[in-house]
Amino acid sequence: KENLSKYSIILPTYNERENIPIITWLIFDMAEKNNLDIELVVVEDNSPDGTSDVVEELQRVYSGKHDIILLKRAGKLGLGSAYMDGIKKCTGNFVILMDADFSHHPKFIPEFIRVQQETK
Repeated sequence: KENLSKYSIILPTYNERENIPIITWLIFDMAEKNNLDIELVVVEDNSPDGTSDVVEELQRVYSGKHDIILLKRAGKLGLGSAYMDGIKKCTGNFVILMDADFSHHPKFIPEFIRVQQETK
């Protein structure tokens, strides 16, 4: 890989059962097309819609290809603490904060990384 950095993407979730498979695919597709080493850290706040079950299935689907770390929390504890708890699980040397509701589209990540590399 030309870019030797590893990027950890933190995705806090609450009732994202329908969105999480799509955003996960978009992230890993973007990573493959841009030759990026990406891990996904999903911080799940005990969603009643079964979001964590979907993430566990995604872990099986992507096993051996991409890393998905699932951090289950006891309840809806808030976005700020989700990011703080997620950072503790990251193994990348760069961290990207995103939402699972598509308010942050993965297609912009390569540009963010390019700018970061140019402005170290």
